[in-house]
Amino acid sequence: MNKFLLLNLLFMLLGSINLNAQSGIFESYAIVDSGFGNNYYDLNPHTQTPNFDFNGTNLGTFQSTDTFILNGGQNNIFKCGSDDVTSGWLHYRIFPSGIPSGTFLSIDLSSNVQNFPGAACGGTGDNQSWSTTNANINVLSGLTSGIDYSIEVYTTADFSVGGTPNPFPHTVNNGGANFSATFRVDNPPTVSCTNYTAQLDNSGNASITAANVDGGSSDDFGIVSMTVSPNTFNCSNIGSNTVTLTVTDTNGQTDTCTATVTVEDNIDPTTPTLTDITGECSTTATAPTTSDNCSGTLTGTTT
Repeated sequence: MNKFLLLNLLFMLLGSINLNAQSGIFESYAIVDSGFGNNYYDLNPHTQTPNFDFNGTNLGTFQSTDTFILNGGQNNIFKCGSDDVTSGWLHYRIFPSGIPSGTFLSIDLSSNVQNFPGAACGGTGDNQSWSTTNANINVLSGLTSGIDYSIEVYTTADFSVGGTPNPFPHTVNNGGANFSATFRVDNPPTVSCTNYTAQLDNSGNASITAANVDGGSSDDFGIVSMTVSPNTFNCSNIGSNTVTLTVTDTNGQTDTCTATVTVEDNIDPTTPTLTDITGECSTTATAPTTSDNCSGTLTGTTT
């Protein structure tokens, strides 16, 4: 019984410290650079700041070589009375969407602490901004293309009351659910070409499709189109011709390769028909004519 009584007294004491706390976090941000400088994503939508809300946001589609950096976070806090905030942290983890997993890693937000006037405690308190803006965490490092991912974050701030550290930090964690944004890793298509031989038809023309020169192109999320250029040929193209295969994936990314199309004319000229010639001693024969798909009308000789 004494042990239970002692534990109850301890919990009551800790609870009274939190209840009497005169400090807290009133704004929190995750700082992300997706290739265009730092963006401050708001973890507290109710603050009605002009910044982007982090929770539920699609951060975009990235290639493995793109810039996608988690540069830190920011806690804006108030404190008054005997409270003193002693540290700030952004905690994060990255996992395939729908499969929450992994240990939270932490970014120290104490590299840039600034005081500014606040309205806490009847105007007698202080406001502070705890932030780190250059943590340079490469979000894409080690991630596999062809997967949708989530990045989950929350922030904390350690504090003391009357010089006594409080074991329960101030926390901004969306009611325990934390804040999650999604993104996709999708590299361009992998394009493969194969050479092809095209035969001219009776009109001296030939055409090909992208499938004729595709050597097994693929993409993580699927191919929506394949085109080849040029795709029509005539008698002037007999021999080797270079064509370009362009493959486009579901995210609009493209890649190309080249193939050789060999154009052949294997159609013989039409066999001419010679008419019988009759005459005495001598006569004149009309030279026969015929046609060819590439050479046109051919005139023969008589002997």
